[in-house]
Amino acid sequence: MNKSRASLVNKQHTIFVSVLGKDISYDTGINVRAKNIFKLLSNHFNSKLVARGNSRVAFNNIIIITPATTKIWNIKLISIIIGNKFDCVYCIGDLFGFITYYLFSKIYKYNVIFDATGVYSHIKKSMIKRWLYKILEKFVIEKSDYVTCISKYVYNYYIRYNKNMSVLPIFTNCNSINYEITKKYFERKDIRVLGMIGPFDSSSNTFYQQFLEKRLKELDKKIIIKMIGTYTNKIKSNKVLYTGYIKSFKKYIYELASLDAVLIPHKPDDPGPYTKIIESMLCGLTVFTTPKGTFGLDHLNAGKNILVFMEDEIVSKINELIFNDELMKSIGENAKMTIKKHYSLQKNETRLLRILNEVLKN
Repeated sequence: MNKSRASLVNKQHTIFVSVLGKDISYDTGINVRAKNIFKLLSNHFNSKLVARGNSRVAFNNIIIITPATTKIWNIKLISIIIGNKFDCVYCIGDLFGFITYYLFSKIYKYNVIFDATGVYSHIKKSMIKRWLYKILEKFVIEKSDYVTCISKYVYNYYIRYNKNMSVLPIFTNCNSINYEITKKYFERKDIRVLGMIGPFDSSSNTFYQQFLEKRLKELDKKIIIKMIGTYTNKIKSNKVLYTGYIKSFKKYIYELASLDAVLIPHKPDDPGPYTKIIESMLCGLTVFTTPKGTFGLDHLNAGKNILVFMEDEIVSKINELIFNDELMKSIGENAKMTIKKHYSLQKNETRLLRILNEVLKN
């Protein structure tokens, strides 16, 4: 083990990573972040992941609260807290769950870290909800023993409430992707395959299909669209292909390798950055997105490692640029270098461990 990390590792400490996302079997953005943090901490601490799901069986130190649609999450957390002994809870973006963890921390004497995945009051449409969430998020940030922020924007907004805070960006395991070997099987001359990444089967993600359907006729005839992920309704066009459910990460990377570029427009009212962007960039793919698509990804540079255009011009720009192999290769290589430098698990591992070490010492 690296000597610089040895002092940070203590298997005697137990860490709970808690996330209130969709069924944990789905790789939604917040679930992926929770899983990545959990996997990393499991290498150094006794760690457990607490999440919603439809299976009652706990496996690989995962505690599943059923059903996945439960409305009494906070109440069910109480039995988890009482029935387990732990030193710290890492609460991933769950403002309401934090309240339960915080109140019981006064009895059971554990630390609570809050992971701020966005500025939550900013995405609420009604003035009343914005006001209520401002009160709630202020309470959560102030009462946290430590706060990790997904971006500098989030950090700059919340730093007024708590000085024990740092940026922990989204990250991925750069060693898990062997893209170059896979890519060689998909070389082609005449057509280009543009990917969109789901899932597309939830009401919150209908935006992506609507975005594409509205602009499909504008796309060059030599561009095929591949929709990666689960779906409910298909767009009826021979230009649009669907993969359906992807069973493994290896298969997911195989599908990414079949693409020439990726289109990831920013979804309205989305609180944070997209894991799907950094995964695509790590594969050396050029990502086309709209201006807010780079929100929370502080090291992205439009025109250098990603292509950013307004909604009304993005399709014409795709038609113009996707056939420029030299440009696609240059953007893709810069993208891969950026992810390895700033958003890799390896890069952020020591940072996260030092945070835990600081919290546990105090």
